[in-house]
Amino acid sequence: MHVSDLADAHVCALDWLAKGNPSQSFNLGNGRGFSVAEVVKTTEKVTGFPVRAETCRATLPCWSATPAERELLGWTPKYPNLDQQIAHAWIWFNDKMPDV
Repeated sequence: MHVSDLADAHVCALDWLAKGNPSQSFNLGNGRGFSVAEVVKTTEKVTGFPVRAETCRATLPCWSATPAERELLGWTPKYPNLDQQIAHAWIWFNDKMPDV
């Protein structure tokens, strides 16, 4: 999940409370799970660098954010695409790296 989407969802949750709604737990996510293999492959594609990974028994991806939760909060992720999530993280990381 993109960090900006998570921040936006928290603002929506605060708005929810400010409107007098009861405190509630929301399971946030972009509605689609990504396997570790997908994340590794996409990271390699986006960054152009190999990712050292160890293969092990596959597990099922998990995801969250039901349509009902999105409707209650009035929230939709702006960056559900894994390529965008990794590209934005890569740009941020490179901007934060000290010149060596």
